Amino acid sequence: MKIMSLVKKVWRSMRLKSGWASITSCDVLVVRHDADCGFSFNSAAYSPIIDSIVEYCRLKNKSVQSIATPFSSLTGRLAFNNPVAFNRSFLIIAIMSKLLTVFVGRERSVDWRIAKECIIWRKILKRVKPSLIIGIQPALSLCRSSKPLGIPVYDIQHGVITAEHWWYGKQLKDIVAATDLPSG
Repeated sequence: MKIMSLVKKVWRSMRLKSGWASITSCDVLVVRHDADCGFSFNSAAYSPIIDSIVEYCRLKNKSVQSIATPFSSLTGRLAFNNPVAFNRSFLIIAIMSKLLTVFVGRERSVDWRIAKECIIWRKILKRVKPSLIIGIQPALSLCRSSKPLGIPVYDIQHGVITAEHWWYGKQLKDIVAATDLPSG
């Protein structure tokens, strides 16, 4: 049942229009996932954290571009602030990475996947030209891609974060390279 549910979700997200034609230059780039949208506002999925930040930025006359991270299906008119998605680009990379695991091993396959994801993120960042990126657990490849361009990435933490927390307490400090960490 879980596998079928996952296959259906990926299939739905693959049918979505690619965001390449819809992205615009902006002051602030926000990234969010469907899982961050626990509320509905005016019949659109709403991320209480990210979409509230978008509204604050707009009050301060800052332009904002919203991107739904892989493999989101709540995009465009289905979600507040019309986030765009790049599911196809990231799915092709994910599939190729899984296939590569057989030939080169898991570690080298992950390195390859992150390098290819960085290419996609750099292309997005060069088009959007944000001065700031805000997200909930932003992808390591997004953080790595933003550093050479001088664009800070901020992780909006939510909930209780302690030293025992799997991601923030263990993974980040023990495994993730400084180049892949958010700016703050």
